[in-house]
Amino acid sequence: MYVVDITAHDEAFIAQLPCAGDTLHFDAAVKYSWRVSEPATVVRENVTEPAARCQAHLTDRLRSVTRRFAALESQAAEEEARAQLSSGSLEIGGGLVISAFQVELSINSEQRTLAKDLEIESLRHQVAMLKEKGRQELEGVTQEGELGRHKQRTEHFAGLLAAGPAAVAAIIAAEDPQKATEAANFMVALYEKDERLAVEALKVIAEGNQLRIGDLDEAVEAVVDRFKAVVGRTDSRLGAQTTPTALSGQSAMIADQPAPAPRPPVESSETQRVTDEGS
Repeated sequence: MYVVDITAHDEAFIAQLPCAGDTLHFDAAVKYSWRVSEPATVVRENVTEPAARCQAHLTDRLRSVTRRFAALESQAAEEEARAQLSSGSLEIGGGLVISAFQVELSINSEQRTLAKDLEIESLRHQVAMLKEKGRQELEGVTQEGELGRHKQRTEHFAGLLAAGPAAVAAIIAAEDPQKATEAANFMVALYEKDERLAVEALKVIAEGNQLRIGDLDEAVEAVVDRFKAVVGRTDSRLGAQTTPTALSGQSAMIADQPAPAPRPPVESSETQRVTDEGS
């Protein structure tokens, strides 16, 4: 026969419980009562040290709570531990039950100093991370802005180059008024060069005996068309919206055109008078 004590027993113990990160710890002062709720189970499982079993159970439960709190949050950790362990009776197995649970959590001065240092270091790290993030974001915005401006400049100057030398000369004069005379002389030189090319082209036609007497009027028209084309290209350089005309039948090789029909002679008044006297 076994005799089992089923009365309540008050116990207390002190323990160090880890904080979040397991670097620092809380000092815990725990009080509780235990008693046998199932004598048969105590005998069957041969529970010989019920107080030690209760302390181990409470320590494990408390550790799971305190690991969720920082070292400077002892009050919050204490309130959470009481909420979980002091609500009525706590069956822990082995025929034992815990009641009247109380706990006080604190942190000594050394641990508090270390906690503050760690917190300061953590804050410094966070500030450094925020600064780095801000720097990267600013760098990205700056780079994006530079790319946008580069694209705008590229499109702007591409348009100027497509518009011709006159547009380039205009932008040079606008950017540096001291170079306005140089830009104007540049455009005059281009105009004179186009004129020389037109005259030389006409000389080539004439020296090659590609003009016939009957084609004289059409040759003049071809020269006029040529100068119109020259002026049209020069005007486009000056920014005018002129459309260069393709060579028409009149501006083609004059030798390839058929001679026009001879014009009937026009009698002057003197010729008419001589004819009348002769008759």
